[in-house]
Amino acid sequence: MLKLRPEALRRFHERCYRPQNCVVVAVGDLLPEQALATIQDVFGSWNRNVSATAPSAPVPPEPAWNPGRFGPVKVAAIGAMPSQEILVYRTPPAKSAGDLIHAELVSAIVANACQAEVRTSGSIDCEAVHGCNGGVLYIAADEKLAATVFARAEKTLDRLSDSGPTHGELVEARRLVAGRYLYEAETVGGLARQMGYWTLLGDAELPVAVEQKMATVAPSAVRGYVRRYMRPSSSERETTAQ
Repeated sequence: MLKLRPEALRRFHERCYRPQNCVVVAVGDLLPEQALATIQDVFGSWNRNVSATAPSAPVPPEPAWNPGRFGPVKVAAIGAMPSQEILVYRTPPAKSAGDLIHAELVSAIVANACQAEVRTSGSIDCEAVHGCNGGVLYIAADEKLAATVFARAEKTLDRLSDSGPTHGELVEARRLVAGRYLYEAETVGGLARQMGYWTLLGDAELPVAVEQKMATVAPSAVRGYVRRYMRPSSSERETTAQ
C-alpha cells in the first residue's frame, strides 16, 4: 500500500465511479448550500473543472405539506458532458433532538432501500453532508442508475408516509445511525463537536446515548415526521392532485 501513488488512486476512482456522468440524489435534513458544497468536495478533489451551481431560476414555493422539496439543482459536468439537473429533498433544519433523530432514521431507511434496489446493477456512494445530521447524498454512476435510485427514494417516502417503517427497517436504521455516531465520537474532538451541536438542541448527552434514545422511537413517530416535513399521506396526495 505504501507504494500506491495519488495518480493511481485518482485513475481507480474515475474508473469505478465515472464522475463525468454523475447524478446526485439527496435525502435528509439538508440545505441547498450544504448539498452544493458536498458535491464540490466530492468531485472537486479529483478534477478542478467540476463545479456545482444553484438553479438559475427561482424555485417556486411548495405546498405547506411538503416544505422539504427544492430543485432542480444544476450540476455542471466535467469536460464535454452536458450539465444535468437533479431533484433534491431536504427537511427543515432540526429544532429539537427528536426531529434530528427522526431525520437520521428516515435517511438511513431510504439509503438502505436505494442500496437494495441497485445492488445487482451498480453501486451508489453515500457521502455525509457538510454540517448536516440526517443528510445523505446518493451518488450514482450513470443517469439510468440515478433514475432508478430516485424512483426508489420516492416510493419509500410514500410508503413511510402511509404506513411507517417496518420493525426490521427501524431496527437496521437504528443500528446504522448508532454505529456512525459512535464512530464519529471516537476522538475527543469529534465527541466535543457533537456535544456542542446537540447542546444547542437541548440534549448534550445524545452523542454518547444515541442508541438508547433511538430505542424509544416508534414507527408511528417516524411516519409522523415524514408526513410533517417530507410527504403527505396518500389521501392528502389524492386531494391535492384533484
